[in-house]
Amino acid sequence: MKMKTTLALLLIMELYGLSSSLRQHLKTEFVLVHQNETWEGALEYCRTHYTDLASLSTKERMDSALLEITQAETEYVWTGLRFLAGDWFWVTGDDLNYTAWYQNEQPQGHMMRFQFFLSLCSVTRSLIKKICKVAKTKVSNPKRYSL
Repeated sequence: MKMKTTLALLLIMELYGLSSSLRQHLKTEFVLVHQNETWEGALEYCRTHYTDLASLSTKERMDSALLEITQAETEYVWTGLRFLAGDWFWVTGDDLNYTAWYQNEQPQGHMMRFQFFLSLCSVTRSLIKKICKVAKTKVSNPKRYSL
């Protein structure tokens, strides 16, 4: 399959099923970026051009992201989930309370068939896109965790 050279952006809202006029009142927005990257590359891109990689820390966020991912015919995406020093955490600083692990595995930063599964962060596949978190207002000192 030929890799697209253009960057396609799709807004992913925290809730779905609402009209576009109601969606603009939501607090959190996400952008699905159609560009192949490693996890580290996706993190750098989202932090440079947006706020951060997305944390899908609630069922509502996961559901709305999955709706947009499915409509965009994208099977794999990188998210801001990270494993470091024996702990899993969202790079945005969000709590790691919501779990949707694939076959009882722990998450490694992207989803498979609407669930998290393990993968090497250095893998770049043509189907792996990234979901960036976009702040509606400029955040002067966002809470972030580094690589």
